[in-house]
Amino acid sequence: MMNSDIRLDAEKIVEKVFNLIDEQYLNHLIDAPIGNAADGFVFKQTDPVTYKDFIHAASTFVRHLYKHGLGVRQTLSDSQSRTEALTILEKGYQGPYGRGWYAAFLDASRSKLHGLEFVLSKMAEVIKTSAREKHLAWVYSSQISFAGWPTRCMIVKILLERWEPFLSPHILGCPSPQLADHLPELINILRSSDALVDNMLGTDTILNGF
Repeated sequence: MMNSDIRLDAEKIVEKVFNLIDEQYLNHLIDAPIGNAADGFVFKQTDPVTYKDFIHAASTFVRHLYKHGLGVRQTLSDSQSRTEALTILEKGYQGPYGRGWYAAFLDASRSKLHGLEFVLSKMAEVIKTSAREKHLAWVYSSQISFAGWPTRCMIVKILLERWEPFLSPHILGCPSPQLADHLPELINILRSSDALVDNMLGTDTILNGF
């Protein structure tokens, strides 16, 4: 394949990837449906909140979001939704006083935090983050992983050309093959020029870690 053909293929991949991970697209595809499903969830706030109340609300909330908020709808059983809720809380919940499912239970009992409402909103954010990560992984896998080595090297070259003003000399001086295996990390940093400008110093630090 001629070099011009490789560049054309690489440019098409770059355009498609950035369209699929555009922030507005992600908001429309993931954040808005999950947010709308969360807003439509009705629960009964009890006082005090017992552990049984807490687990029931959290698991019912997860079942509701997975059925109405995810792009690929899932209908969970009672046991599945309970297990998923506990996993989400244990691995992803961070409240003002601690992290994990037990911290979430304590927060749900605090009237000043609006109890369950606060915890459920945090759970929705964890689910959004997880859905975004899965989507990005799919994009990178489907669009980049199957691209040939010359094409991946050309993608690196295109990215470095377009974002040259924001990149450190260290990265700009790296040969394309050295970065070709780090394309997902590189694209995650470069995917929003606005975010890049806001975090330029931090970006250089991350990129220097390759």
